[in-house]
Amino acid sequence: SSYAMSDFNNIRPDVCWDAANGDYQVIWLQEWSTRNINNFGYDDWDVLQRSVKSSDGSMGSVVGVATSPQHEGDPCIVYDPVNKATIAAWNFRSSLTSPLNGIIANNSVAADSNDTQDLRLAVDPDGGRLLATWTKSPPSSAKFVEGATFSLSSPGSRVGSVVTIGSGSEDHFAARPACNASLKEALVSWTRK
Repeated sequence: SSYAMSDFNNIRPDVCWDAANGDYQVIWLQEWSTRNINNFGYDDWDVLQRSVKSSDGSMGSVVGVATSPQHEGDPCIVYDPVNKATIAAWNFRSSLTSPLNGIIANNSVAADSNDTQDLRLAVDPDGGRLLATWTKSPPSSAKFVEGATFSLSSPGSRVGSVVTIGSGSEDHFAARPACNASLKEALVSWTRK
């Protein structure tokens, strides 16, 4: 496929170093209608990716990661040193009335009646796991942060249970996970407002 990069909004990028290929991988949301981004019925959001060489800044072809007629967006990408591959995650909404769902490597995660937003990933190579965090947005109560671990060999396969990381009467959102393999620990930070 060919993508018209200058004609549409290219927003919410994320980037990781791809050690296997010796380049950066950039992922982003493209809102490809000239209509208002909030007008769900007349536009589409897609998740696109391309490589950028560190040696000279040359860019590879744009690749569609998630390009259905529905809304995919808010992407993130990490490098998995065990399987020497990148893993992408994004949000997905199949209709105006359906909740946002989180997607990791084309697999649905944490789907329920509340929106799953701002899915972020961190890799634990020694444990062979992927730590994922996200924000849940119930319609009539405060936002809260959840997380779970997933198998690196099968990124859509959850290991253990979903846990609530941050909740309360205020909104908890925008969590960012990190793993320290040498100390065998993880840290999650988030906004409370």
